[in-house]
Amino acid sequence: VEVSPPYDHAEVTAMAAHRAALECISALAVKKRGGHPVRFEDAAGARPAEAGAAPVSV
Repeated sequence: VEVSPPYDHAEVTAMAAHRAALECISALAVKKRGGHPVRFEDAAGARPAEAGAAPVSV
């Protein structure tokens, strides 16, 4: 999310970006709290472990 302060006089975009980030972090926390691992995929849909890198989990 990119916010340009000179064009965001009322901070509407900044608040929307804040809300989007909060929703993403909250969704990860709920998933983790439910006992499910949090996994990230690359743009091709492959998990890092499948691409040869170490698995990433939070």
